[in-house]
Amino acid sequence: MRTERKKYRNQESSNLPSSIGFWVRFVGSAVGFYLWGGDFLWVVLGWEILYVFSIR
Repeated sequence: MRTERKKYRNQESSNLPSSIGFWVRFVGSAVGFYLWGGDFLWVVLGWEILYVFSIR
């Protein structure tokens, strides 16, 4: 009985989003594109590239 509850509890949590930070970035990028246009996407792409190279 206890193992059935654990399995059921684990299945409920699988519907949660994998990363809240991803959605914040995604919505922020969409709003920035709406407000400032295509130039905003180049700025975001540049920041992401700098972030990737700064980690390594």
